[in-house]
Amino acid sequence: MKKLIALTLTLVFALTLAACGAEKPVMAMAVMQGDPDAGERTRIALGDDERIRMSEFISSFTEVEMFEIRNAVLELGYADLVYFGVMHNYMNNPELVAKIAGGKVAAQYRPTFTAIKKYFGVDADTGEMRVSATYKGMRFEYENETFVFDEPEPRKVWHARVNEAYREDWTILIKGFIWNRDDPLEVRGNFWAYAQQPDREGAGEGSGEWTLLAIHEGEHDGSPFGSGVTQ
Repeated sequence: MKKLIALTLTLVFALTLAACGAEKPVMAMAVMQGDPDAGERTRIALGDDERIRMSEFISSFTEVEMFEIRNAVLELGYADLVYFGVMHNYMNNPELVAKIAGGKVAAQYRPTFTAIKKYFGVDADTGEMRVSATYKGMRFEYENETFVFDEPEPRKVWHARVNEAYREDWTILIKGFIWNRDDPLEVRGNFWAYAQQPDREGAGEGSGEWTLLAIHEGEHDGSPFGSGVTQ
C-alpha cells in the first residue's frame, strides 16, 4: 500500500502537467474507501523526543498556513508543492534563499524539491516541472535555477503541538492543537492529520520520517483516511 501511494502521488503530478499545464492544480474526482479489513486504532506511546519531532513535522505545514488538505494524493498540484517547498525553506533555512532587488526573494530550486520529497514523498524534480507557478495569487517565477517571489509581509506563525497519535492500518492518525509561535497563549484550535512512515521500498531515498496524507482543523470525526468523497 505504501508503495502504491508513493507511486500514485508521483504519477498524478506528472500526468497533471502533461494534461493541464503547470499552472493548474490537481482537482481530481474520486471515491476512496477505507480498508474494511483494517484493525482497530492502536495508540502510540510517544516519548518526549518523538512527540517533539512529530510536532515539528506538523508545524512544517501549519507555519506556511496549509491547514486543510483533504487528500494529498488527489488534491495537491504543482503550484501547491512549489509554494510549500519555497516557503518552508524561506522560513526555516535562510541560507537557501537570498533577498534581491525590488523587494524580491530568490529561493534555490533544488532545496525546494528536496523539501517536497521529504514532507510529501513526491519526486517532483523533473526537467519539465521546473517552471513558474502561482499559488493563491502568490507568483513564483522560475529564473536561473531559482524561484523568485515577492517577500511576504510579516504574519503570525502557527505551530503544532501533538498530543496523541494512533497507528491505523498503514497510516498514523495524529491529533493536537495549533498555537502562535510568538504568543504561546494564543491557540488557534485543534487539528488532526494522517501521515505515513515511508519505507525505502515505497517512498525511496530522501523521504522524511513521516510524509503527509491529510490535515484538517477541528476534531477528528472517527473516519479512516480516504473514506468518503474527495474532490
